[in-house]
Amino acid sequence: MSRRFAVLVLVGALVVTLAGTVAAAAATPTEAPVAERGRGIRAVLPDLTAEQLEAIKGIEQEYFAHGLELRIARFTKQFELRQLRLALEPDEAAMTAVRAELQRLSGEMRELGREKREAVRAILTDEQLARLQELAEARPGPCRVCRRVRRRAARGF
Repeated sequence: MSRRFAVLVLVGALVVTLAGTVAAAAATPTEAPVAERGRGIRAVLPDLTAEQLEAIKGIEQEYFAHGLELRIARFTKQFELRQLRLALEPDEAAMTAVRAELQRLSGEMRELGREKREAVRAILTDEQLARLQELAEARPGPCRVCRRVRRRAARGF
């Protein structure tokens, strides 16, 4: 009886594996691989000119340094807050001050991202901006990742 059961389980696992493979092959997109399309904005807007790409590259470099400083400061404050929470007698006033600083840093990071998106959008043509808007409206899916992508596309990329 147990030998029959083991064979039945193995056959069932084989059927499920084959069905999954067939379903994955059927769902594979027919468009060019990501490596050929590029990543980020190049995947969304493949018709960017060389001047636009250079300008976007410059914007990325410009905002990277300040964003890195903000991230390091935020991670440092998060560590401080964890250390305050681990104290035998947590100092509520200090924790409130660190939380306020974390909120300020997060706000600065959001503002920096908004400024960067606006700078990139200023470089794009009206047709490219319309394409971004179309993509933002066409993004399907209730999953968290899809919502994040849709919000980013609505903001510019």
